[in-house]
Amino acid sequence: MVNPNEPLSVKRVFQEKQRAQLQEGNSKTFGDIKELTDNIVTPPKYDSSGRKKRKVTKELVDAIKAHLEENELKRHNGQSKIQKKKIDIHEALVDAGFDISYSTVCNTVRELTNQAQKVYINPCF
Repeated sequence: MVNPNEPLSVKRVFQEKQRAQLQEGNSKTFGDIKELTDNIVTPPKYDSSGRKKRKVTKELVDAIKAHLEENELKRHNGQSKIQKKKIDIHEALVDAGFDISYSTVCNTVRELTNQAQKVYINPCF
């Protein structure tokens, strides 16, 4: 049996909610121990569909678009080997004062360029 006073192995945000549910569950009469453990083990449910990107601002998108346009110019001028990669764009943005992660830059560049993920299909069947 789980002691409600012991710390739970969940994030701090959900710990009090889980502890309250556990104490409520202990006060109820459960016919089966499996029902009690299922109540304890189920992960918390929350809706993440309404979340917006906090770090991706209009200024950041404009700065990334400027770097992508610069890359496009370099490709047209035959300088494709010196165009900026995503890591170079990230470093330039951090130097410009943006507080953003590399993965956010990668996701934003992918969205702006409409890149599909590359898939390798083995030619041998």
